[in-house]
Amino acid sequence: MPSTTEQVHSDALDLLPREGGKSSRRQSVVECLASGIDGECAGIVSRVQHEQGNRSIWVLEGNIFNATGAERVGIDPARAKGDQIYHGAVDNATGCGILLELARAWVGTKLAPPRSILFAAVTAEEQGLLGSEYLGKHLDQLPVQPIIDLNYDALAPIGIPEEVEVSGAERTTFYPEVEKIAKDFKLAIKPDAHPEAGHYYRSDHFSLGRVGIPAFSISEGLKFKGHDLAWGEAQSKDYVEHHYHKPADAFVETWDFSGDAKLASFGYALGQAAATQSGEIKWLPGDEFEKAQKKLTSTEIDGPALFAGHPELQAVHTEQIVYPRLARQTRITGVTKIKVSVAKDGSVESADGVTGHPLLVQALLDAVRKWKFQPGGRREFELNFEFVLTGVDVSRARPMFEVLEPFYAKVVDHPNAIYTILYSASNH
Repeated sequence: MPSTTEQVHSDALDLLPREGGKSSRRQSVVECLASGIDGECAGIVSRVQHEQGNRSIWVLEGNIFNATGAERVGIDPARAKGDQIYHGAVDNATGCGILLELARAWVGTKLAPPRSILFAAVTAEEQGLLGSEYLGKHLDQLPVQPIIDLNYDALAPIGIPEEVEVSGAERTTFYPEVEKIAKDFKLAIKPDAHPEAGHYYRSDHFSLGRVGIPAFSISEGLKFKGHDLAWGEAQSKDYVEHHYHKPADAFVETWDFSGDAKLASFGYALGQAAATQSGEIKWLPGDEFEKAQKKLTSTEIDGPALFAGHPELQAVHTEQIVYPRLARQTRITGVTKIKVSVAKDGSVESADGVTGHPLLVQALLDAVRKWKFQPGGRREFELNFEFVLTGVDVSRARPMFEVLEPFYAKVVDHPNAIYTILYSASNH
């Protein structure tokens, strides 16, 4: 991972604008989207699949150029002609522009990250987070497994922020890394300025968080370089009262995108850190979404189906069977058989391998020895488990457990275990 802010900026290509905080429309997708010059921008990205080494960068589009800023289906016919379009220049052409800039930067990154990077521009946020909700409910259809979502939603291009809001990040194990990188970028982390508005539950990251994926938005605070806090508060109030969800949310030639570029680079650095994490990124113990994450990442075993027809084998606890990492990496598959003895108190008295590859047999034994059954007489049975690796073109990347018949089940996983960093932005 790049160790300094300068290296991050270098790796991110030319994310930062040129002199005076302005960049050409050819270089700045942010400015291009905000100004609505779709003739110049529409061909930049629809869907990108870039593969190099172990890197796979995916960009999912959700009618970006048809829907950006369309808070009222784009046009209000009741208004006078010439003032009917809801441009959505700040909310959320800025977020969509940053999403595309990040995609461009990641494609140009010289060293491939160990995890893939997924970009999702989801639609219909203002209609109830419909696009992101659909994404959250259909994660099993993705070619990768998201481990974190970094979301962008409306970043006012009014200068360089000295504060950043990452509400929700403090509820994850990734927060120490967020604090470290914010310090590198000279950004003070500030709590949500208006928690009473419930912003965390109204933006697209919520749809990912509620299904178990650690997720938060990257937003500006209220303190900007060269101005006091009161100035930032006044700018925010003016935007909400006179531009938010109004035709007046339109591109202004004098806008300064340097702050948007800084937060784009900040998000790039967070992605770099998440992509190189050795451990799993989790919701903190006791968080409201911890249970959802455990459900998302677990491979539950259907005990009644596995022991169908054998009422004496009522499982009260079954430990998850995990496809061994080394076996996945070396493409080891096959059927294993083990013999199990259950004591009168329901604990597994003994479990021994009969046939199968040692790595697979050991994984099965490690799990089954922790199983627990209803008390009864001493019982013995044999279990057959088939370990299967999906192909690289499989549409479902999440591990799966399937009972084929009593005492015979299948564990399915992906050979590369593609865990991904997800960037998202609402295009309304």
